[in-house]
Amino acid sequence: MLPATLGVMIPIVALLIGPLIVFIIVWGENKRRQLEHAERLKAMEKGYPIPMEKKKPRARYPFAWPFVFIGLG
Repeated sequence: MLPATLGVMIPIVALLIGPLIVFIIVWGENKRRQLEHAERLKAMEKGYPIPMEKKKPRARYPFAWPFVFIGLG
């Protein structure tokens, strides 16, 4: 009984994990933006200079990751 149940549960869990990961990433980015907005509003209210966005360094090879994952597969 266990192998049959496990054989059904693996695809179900695999199909649910992808959207769950995307949801968590989108939710986290939204929360980060809300916190940055609140920080800027507080700075403006108190008369402090508004904190600027930190520039992220550009990736050297932005399209290399798919090839890395294909190689690992």
